[in-house]
Amino acid sequence: MKVFPQDENALVRLAQCLDATRQYQAAEEIYQEVFKVDPHLGTIYGYYASHLQAEGKTVEAQAATKVEYDLDHQEVDAEKRADNILQ
Repeated sequence: MKVFPQDENALVRLAQCLDATRQYQAAEEIYQEVFKVDPHLGTIYGYYASHLQAEGKTVEAQAATKVEYDLDHQEVDAEKRADNILQ
């Protein structure tokens, strides 16, 4: 993390470790960092959906999955970005 502090893969792995230990708020903060690094990478939204599902946020997880699909198919608009999923 010191060498590549904005490596989205390392950040996602960190967030997954935090989720595994039920440190959901800390994981949420990491995911928000990841979205700042690369908000257009659909795979990140898939991991984020798993995070939300672990917290019991099913509706939000479904929204994140939709964003993942849309990004992978280049059909997403600004209203479906990470900062709007939890609103």
